[in-house]
Amino acid sequence: MTSTEKLATELDKLENFQVTGSTLRSIQVCAQRIADMVKSLKGYARPDNESYECVDLHEGIEDTLVIFETA
Repeated sequence: MTSTEKLATELDKLENFQVTGSTLRSIQVCAQRIADMVKSLKGYARPDNESYECVDLHEGIEDTLVIFETA
């Protein structure tokens, strides 16, 4: 194997590592977005009782923004 072939092989390996790392980062970002969306949707879920409760309006707005951001 010539030095040019060795260099090409090493470059291919490095490119594969870069692609793998990039893919893993994308998966991590998507998983975090899904987790945030699920958390936000849980904020809208409520028991079937008809009692009034105090809620944090800011949290509701933030949940709404998270849902629309991922849509």
